[in-house]
Amino acid sequence: MKKPEDGSAPVLYVDADGCPFKEEIIAVAHALRILVVFACAQPHPRLAGREGVEVLDVGDEFQAADERILALLKSGDAVASGDLALARAVLERGAHAIGWRGIFTSHNISEALARRDLAETARAL
Repeated sequence: MKKPEDGSAPVLYVDADGCPFKEEIIAVAHALRILVVFACAQPHPRLAGREGVEVLDVGDEFQAADERILALLKSGDAVASGDLALARAVLERGAHAIGWRGIFTSHNISEALARRDLAETARAL
């Protein structure tokens, strides 16, 4: 398993605290022989010490996981997150964005953000 410092292999970063698919992500990353890095504000003891898995304790500040992921991210990496704003930032950096309901692209992220904003406006009425 190559480490992110190598710069030679893609890394799958996960915005872990809200992720409903941690075990599935580990299984896929293991099958593909890529490193998976979970950015966590809350402890996830079941993740620590597993082959091909790194756990980053990002602290509990607002957006700490997003900021750490973006600081480490390189073009060609992937990020799994339910956060649409993070997905947009990931795409802008030339990486891949995976949401809980599918893959985001430069073509569909704007529509997803618009739907989210419309839903928030409707709830406020």
